[in-house]
Amino acid sequence: MKTNKARRLSVRVPAIGWEAYISNERSKIIRAKISNFSADGAYLITKEQYEPESRVRLSIESPLISFSVTGLVVRRDSYGLGVRFLDHSESTRSSLLSIISKFLAEKKAQRLLAEEVPLRREKKEKDNFNFEQECFYSSSLLTTAPCSEDYSLVEKKSSNKRECSLMICSAQSESKESLKVYLSDSGKTTVKCPFCKKCHHTTVPKHFHNKPVLGKCNCGESFPVLFDSRKYYRKEVRLPGEYWNTFGQKDLMTVTTLSFSGAGFESAQRNPSINSGETIQLNFLLQNRDKIWIKSQALVRRVNGNQIGVDFMGMDEHHQKCLGFYLMP
Repeated sequence: MKTNKARRLSVRVPAIGWEAYISNERSKIIRAKISNFSADGAYLITKEQYEPESRVRLSIESPLISFSVTGLVVRRDSYGLGVRFLDHSESTRSSLLSIISKFLAEKKAQRLLAEEVPLRREKKEKDNFNFEQECFYSSSLLTTAPCSEDYSLVEKKSSNKRECSLMICSAQSESKESLKVYLSDSGKTTVKCPFCKKCHHTTVPKHFHNKPVLGKCNCGESFPVLFDSRKYYRKEVRLPGEYWNTFGQKDLMTVTTLSFSGAGFESAQRNPSINSGETIQLNFLLQNRDKIWIKSQALVRRVNGNQIGVDFMGMDEHHQKCLGFYLMP
C-alpha cells in the first residue's frame, strides 16, 4: 500500500492555465507558465536562468488553486526549471493530491472506455419511445464517419443517409448514467458509440445542450448522452446570501448552483423585481472552514419565477481565489 502511495505522489500531470511568479534576492519578479506539476514540485517554462540548488520564491495561480511556496531548483535546461516545493502546507499538498487523483481517475476511465470490447447481446424489446416521432434528424448538421477516415471519403459515403447519421431525441432513458460529451464553442463534437465504437462528428442544436437526451447509432443501439457546453465545473450547493436589485432593494437568497463564472439562486420572493440583462449585487457565504463572504456584481442571464441565473462581473482577485478553493473537487 505504501509503495502505491509513493508512486502516486511522484506522478506529474499537465497544467493548463497555471502560472507562477518567480523571484529571489538577486532578481525581480518574473512571470512563467507551469507545464506540469506534482504534489511536491513543478516544471516552469521560463528563459530566466537560475542555478541548480538555488532557492526561489514562487506564487502559483490557477483556476483550481493558488498558493505561495519556497522552491529549490533541482534541474535547469533550455526550456525552463524543475523546482521542488519546500515549505507548502499540508492543506495545499492535500489539495494538489486531490487534483492529481481526479486527473488520473478521468484518464483511467477514458482508457477503459477505449479498451472496452462490445459484448454480443441478446435481442431486446424496442425502447418505450418512438424515434421516428421524437428524433432530431438532419444530414446537413449530423455527419457520421470513423475518426480515422479522411473527410473527402466521408463526404462520399454520406450519400447513404440511413447508414451515416446519428439520431438524437429528447425522450428520456431509464438509465441514470449518461455518456458525457463536451461541446466546442460552435456546438461541434464527436460522439463515440459505446457499443460499436463508431465515431459520429456532429453539430448539436442548442435545445439539446446540458440536458440528458438519447442518441441512436446506425448499428441499432441507443444510449443516453449529455452534451455539456459549460466552460467551468458547476457544483450543487445550498449557500445563504443576499442580493440588491437595480433599484437598491435588498432581498434574501439561497445559492443552489455555483461555478467559477456564475451562479444560480432562489430568491426569497416568489416574483422578484429582476429582469434578464440587469446588473445586480450579490453577497453569499461559503460553507468552508474560513466562512468567507463572496461579494460580486452579477449580470442576470435568466429569470424563471424565483429561480435566477447570473454571471459574475468584476469579482476581485481575493474572492476569485477563495471561490476557486471552494470549488475544488
